[in-house]
Amino acid sequence: MCKASASRKILYRAADTTQALFYVFREITFDKLIVKVKRKGDQLLLYEGLYKDECFVPFPTSLVKDGDDKKAILVYMACGDAYAYMDVALKLMLEDISMDLLDFATKPRNKNPLKIREFWYTGQEAYSNHVRHEALKVKLKDGSMFVIDLTGAQFGYHVPVMPINLYDKIWAEVSDSEQPFGYHRRYMQEIMKKDTLQSQIRTSHETIYRYFNNAITAWEQSRMPLHAMLKLKEKDFFDTQQKLIHSVAEFVRRSKKRADEHGWLRLNWRPSKADIQEVDSKNAAIAKITEEETDEEEVAEHPGAESSNDHTVLSIQGLKL
Repeated sequence: MCKASASRKILYRAADTTQALFYVFREITFDKLIVKVKRKGDQLLLYEGLYKDECFVPFPTSLVKDGDDKKAILVYMACGDAYAYMDVALKLMLEDISMDLLDFATKPRNKNPLKIREFWYTGQEAYSNHVRHEALKVKLKDGSMFVIDLTGAQFGYHVPVMPINLYDKIWAEVSDSEQPFGYHRRYMQEIMKKDTLQSQIRTSHETIYRYFNNAITAWEQSRMPLHAMLKLKEKDFFDTQQKLIHSVAEFVRRSKKRADEHGWLRLNWRPSKADIQEVDSKNAAIAKITEEETDEEEVAEHPGAESSNDHTVLSIQGLKL
């Protein structure tokens, strides 16, 4: 195998591994309290409930039967997170083959296989005009250019890497709006300096990020460097990749459990027992919306956040939310 082909093979394996690790990270740090999920053709409709004092909530496994839909929900609105929290893993895997890494903004093409629509508990559609997406440009040492996109599943694209020209042609516009790799990491660090709810949430993410990197370090010390794993023969690589993913997931889940027991991952606000009971009751009411109240025609015609007077999709006008 020539050197260029070997580098591409490593790149594809690195992107596939990082994407799988990010799915693990997102499931452990899932932060959308989804109480109802509906599939309507190429649309995936998510209904969000009310929160208590938790930063992270269990992924709604019982509401999502399809594996691809699960991946789409895991990475929905988390494209920047992928490069903020997978930065160490990516550097370790790409250090032997890449000359340059650039964070960049992109705009998905109109004809995507999947469209996710999220509705707040008020019935108002969230992010109805959302078009911005984030990905990573990779320049290999032979000069060839690729795009790593770890969160394309939210649009129905699951391939984590492709040549930049192909990416631009079939998937999303490749713009010149780029930053040196690490932009998203620095952005998260700036958020954490502020005294806001978002800073509390990001601080909890940062705790899991440290556990994640500790798990990677433990793996490299006890097994092998990540970049060496990518050079294994095919069967050995896939076997080792699965062991890595399982090892990291178990390490981080154990660490998160200890943090939960100490209360390190909760918001500063502490709801009363009555508050918790009221939120639970309202979330249950949202989840029990009848099929007639959310039929396909009504959802398709709903103008979303652009119409502040129309919040009939959830049909919860009778609830004092």
